[in-house]
Amino acid sequence: MYLQRLYRHHKGWFAFVVLFALGQLFICVRRGIVCTPFYQYGMYSAVEVPHQVYHVPSVTADTTTLSPADFSAARWDMVVEPLHRFEEANQWNRQIWSANIQRLLGVRDSVPYLNAALSSDQFFNWYKNYLSVILHRQVHQISSIKDLELVGEDSAQ
Repeated sequence: MYLQRLYRHHKGWFAFVVLFALGQLFICVRRGIVCTPFYQYGMYSAVEVPHQVYHVPSVTADTTTLSPADFSAARWDMVVEPLHRFEEANQWNRQIWSANIQRLLGVRDSVPYLNAALSSDQFFNWYKNYLSVILHRQVHQISSIKDLELVGEDSAQ
């Protein structure tokens, strides 16, 4: 048996393996404690059902429409995530302010605590420069930014 051979070979590793197995057993029995999520069977036991509609961001830089197929997943995230973050920033700041900061601290003036407002023009000037670095070419105009809806086969029927 493996544990017997490990015990004879190195008692320290034997103790580590046994304690690790007992710890995992404890975590699995408790199910509320998540210490090592990659060993939790419950995380992987549900069936993953495809969505009916997928939203795929489309960015047109100059005359070229950028496609997710032309980038690695990480590079595509670098292209589209700033757009999503900019859209969500002001809403998120106000939500955090009203839900947490104002309630906990009792402060009425939010100006010193929130991020400075960034106008659309400022953001898109920055984004053109940022996209130029990612694409390794100068981007002069961003003419289209939108989400395309891709409908799954089941919902088209």
